[in-house]
Amino acid sequence: MLLFMDKRGISAIVATVLVILITIAGVAIIWVGVLPMIQDSFAFQDLDGRVSVVGSSGYTVYDSSREIATVQVKRDVDEGVMDRIKISFVISGDSVSSNVVAPGSGETKVYSFDFSGHGVPSEVGVAPIFVSASGNEKEGSVTSEIKIPVGRISEIVGIFYDLGSDNFIDMIPSGVVSIWNFSGDLVDSVGGSVGNFYDNAYVNGGGELVLDGNGDYIGINNYEDTFDFDSSFSVCLWAKLGTKIDEAAGVPMQTLFSNWMLNDAGQGLTSLGLFMEVTSDERIARATYRNNNSVNSWNHWGGEVPLDDWKFIAATYDVDSFNDNAKLYVDAKLVVSSSETFTTPITGRPLLMGALSPSEGPYDRWVNGSIDNVMVFDRALSSEELKVIYNIQAK
Repeated sequence: MLLFMDKRGISAIVATVLVILITIAGVAIIWVGVLPMIQDSFAFQDLDGRVSVVGSSGYTVYDSSREIATVQVKRDVDEGVMDRIKISFVISGDSVSSNVVAPGSGETKVYSFDFSGHGVPSEVGVAPIFVSASGNEKEGSVTSEIKIPVGRISEIVGIFYDLGSDNFIDMIPSGVVSIWNFSGDLVDSVGGSVGNFYDNAYVNGGGELVLDGNGDYIGINNYEDTFDFDSSFSVCLWAKLGTKIDEAAGVPMQTLFSNWMLNDAGQGLTSLGLFMEVTSDERIARATYRNNNSVNSWNHWGGEVPLDDWKFIAATYDVDSFNDNAKLYVDAKLVVSSSETFTTPITGRPLLMGALSPSEGPYDRWVNGSIDNVMVFDRALSSEELKVIYNIQAK
């Protein structure tokens, strides 16, 4: 009997110990979850920083003719960890916002937003977003909110953010020469070149160049006054293509970007030409560089471009490199490269988007589809830099 009682006593002790251990484990688990919150609370108390919308310099404005808004944001000098800010617009009583990379401490920065399809903003405000040592974020209060004036934006440097989307990558790489984002017109927002519509080409409400594949294109005359393709360069764009309509030239191509340079006698000898095309049958991208009547010509293919799907296509050339200096990318992924050497162009025909400008005869190889965010750089971008642009502009 005593033995039986001892076993019951031992069992009670074991149960009590288990309860205690479970309680301790539960408290530890809760504390593990609560402690970072307490630490963040104290950390956020120490974080300080103020951002404000600058309305007096003329950079905060909405351009109704182009459906573009630019906002100038000033950050005070601080030591806080403010990696991002939240820019909010009031449109017809509703708030639409985007989180973007914050200016540096003591810096002022201008942000550009595409308002296509969003309506007209009446107010704009900005709030800081702090990041604790643990990586958690806390949005500060809106420290500045002003009425946004309507006016004309004469010059825009950089690319446009899509309103309502969060963009945590900073602005585009350096060296940009031209940007056509088709926000209601054909103005190069960096270089100032102005294109012309031909046939039935137009820009839709989403800020995309639309071409019907049967004579539509845009042309930019005297583009060599803005930039000559006589050194390192990069060209990148977005394209969504349909089935080819007109194949009268006998070549099933759709030419996205064409810059065919002639010699001084106009004999059709190409000093330097860049063609960015897509085959209509196999849906493969192509970049062609030619000089001296096809001597030192690079004409390679790679990367799938399916129907009715937006693709990011880029061609780069590095004059200072002798190995694999001509490259073609699709969706920021290298698909083909080669080693080339080119000479300086002498005279040129118009820069075209949506058609090919041959050395003689009518234009051909029309595009049936849409083109957007065409960008030219005066240097060869790396694959990492192209990924930045691809992620910012992702469709």
